[in-house]
Amino acid sequence: MRHLKAADLERTVLMVQVENETGTWGTLRDYSAEANKLFTAAVPDEVLNAMNKTAANGAGWAEVFGPDADVYFHAWAIARYVGQIALAGKAVYPLPLYVNAALRDPFKGEPGTYESGGPTDNVLSIWKAEAPAIDVLAPDIYLLDTQSYLKVIELYHRPDNALFIPETAGTPRAARFLFAALGMQTIGYSPFGLDYTRTNHPERMVPNEPNAFLDPTAQNYKLLGPMMRDVARLNFEGKLQAVAEVEDQPMQTLHFGTWDAVVSYGVGREALPKGMPNLSDAHLLLN
Repeated sequence: MRHLKAADLERTVLMVQVENETGTWGTLRDYSAEANKLFTAAVPDEVLNAMNKTAANGAGWAEVFGPDADVYFHAWAIARYVGQIALAGKAVYPLPLYVNAALRDPFKGEPGTYESGGPTDNVLSIWKAEAPAIDVLAPDIYLLDTQSYLKVIELYHRPDNALFIPETAGTPRAARFLFAALGMQTIGYSPFGLDYTRTNHPERMVPNEPNAFLDPTAQNYKLLGPMMRDVARLNFEGKLQAVAEVEDQPMQTLHFGTWDAVVSYGVGREALPKGMPNLSDAHLLLN
């Protein structure tokens, strides 16, 4: 942060990621002697408060959290560590900071099936309590079934956490989710791996159409580019709603005060995004 403050005199860096998809694969937590001692000790008050738990004086993690104890304990330990790094960095240069998460399944993410300890949806409150210098807990979304994707953005869109998607699949089928994220007031959305190098993704293999993989994402940016400041302002003011087609749901309704906007999709068409800001009680803008 000291180098960045000195080198970036034009202030082109707006936000900094601390670590990358923190957590542990292959084990739920640290089982060293020191860690086990902390695991059997009393759960810190800030964790109890964050998770809306009460406990007998001195109750340990297993007693308070049962089968979730290991992953909650590991999240607490990692969040404390990363939080200290973030606090030290902000003391030098107070830019906004975020951490990104390798996700668990938002519907059935059992312990051991995902990277334990990172800012997954089940431990966001622990991370908020233990790493207050981190401004945003951000999901890296590569879950491409519609219901999982929509659930993830719902879980990370919280009153204490702006939705920011620093990584997501850059495939044509995933491009529509930009609009679902806009509907949740996302402050950023970044498709990953849009170049052609070192990949044989089947959606890239379109004969005689070398840009077919990029076109849906390019079209999104072409649409939003000329009005991005208006979109940002209206989204900040809570006036923008946006949807993307959901399988087997040919119609969706957006509510704008006394107005309802019905968005319908043609049978057999690709998923088409729709956005509509409410400019006033009687003025709507359809995109």
